[in-house]
Amino acid sequence: MSIETPARTGIPNRIPVPGTFNFRAVAAEVPNGRIRPGRLLRSDAIDRLGDSGREALATLGVRRVLDLRTAEEAAAQPDDLDGLVLADGSPVEHVALPIIAGSVTQLDPASLDLASVYRHMTDEGGDAFARALRRIADADGPVLVHCTAGKDRTGVVVALALAVAGADLDDIARDYEASEQLLDGPWSEAMLARVRAYGMPIGDGIVELVTKSPARVIRSLLDDLAAEHGSVEGYLDAIGFDAADRGRLAAALVEEVAR
Repeated sequence: MSIETPARTGIPNRIPVPGTFNFRAVAAEVPNGRIRPGRLLRSDAIDRLGDSGREALATLGVRRVLDLRTAEEAAAQPDDLDGLVLADGSPVEHVALPIIAGSVTQLDPASLDLASVYRHMTDEGGDAFARALRRIADADGPVLVHCTAGKDRTGVVVALALAVAGADLDDIARDYEASEQLLDGPWSEAMLARVRAYGMPIGDGIVELVTKSPARVIRSLLDDLAAEHGSVEGYLDAIGFDAADRGRLAAALVEEVAR
């Protein structure tokens, strides 16, 4: 199924990379400054970049791509990075780092929703989240994080990274919810058509799961993690991403700005 990438305007920090719908720079104000412009990028699948899309990634200086999809997803739609070389002649590092946190088929289909999927991911996939955050921190330049939609696995990784950097919950929620608008239209229609092809009924829960990113969901996740572990930092400690790791990530992401 061919999906045409529409022109989108009005989304802060969106970058119109050909072949993508939900490609943008992560940005937020933090107490000591701001997220370093262009240091952390996020996207939906990048299997249809073509020459112009690869050129856009080279222009952005992407040093590392973190692919959060399962091996099966990646095999079906491999990242279109062949021949991508940066201006200094170095290749882009591609890191397969699946964040599936166990199978969502373990969850009750009748109650499958974003909130339960996200809690399943954070409860069962802590090691994968810690590894993703470390690969963002230790890169020597811009990192692109992506999954299929760029809203769920990517959304949680980015939310945790922003929390470590000191962004407030409002900014984290704004970054997260932008996916819904960018994926609206052809992308969402095509994904729901795939669900129908599997014989699944399209109820409100499935529509939200596949196409939505309401701010309340990421707010609830971070609130729940804080309630259970004392703070988001407490959750990160529990998954092995300790204070030293968090310091390195914050140093990589935050650009100090004189106030």
